[in-house]
Amino acid sequence: MHFTAAFRYTPFADTPAFQPREYIAGPLSALLFPNRFFDTTLGTEQLFFYGAEKFTDIKNYEAAKPWFNYGTVAIDEAGNLAVEIHKVDGAVVYQETLRPS
Repeated sequence: MHFTAAFRYTPFADTPAFQPREYIAGPLSALLFPNRFFDTTLGTEQLFFYGAEKFTDIKNYEAAKPWFNYGTVAIDEAGNLAVEIHKVDGAVVYQETLRPS
């Protein structure tokens, strides 16, 4: 992947509470090729997208730098899982906390 995104899946119609997540961050050292199209076969819902509108918008390092990113994951003592996506300067652009169920 050459963009950042978060997805929620509802793959089983008879079990709608089962909703796995997918978080994508990076890569830090690759060209940027944003892809806004995704497969909806598994009841896919895009929660977040962070990337240039199209790769032809990126002409040099300075134009690419705003889209560099990284992710962090933390689990606290109560079992809450916190995901954050950060811009290269550390600013948070997306966050979600999942609680145990």
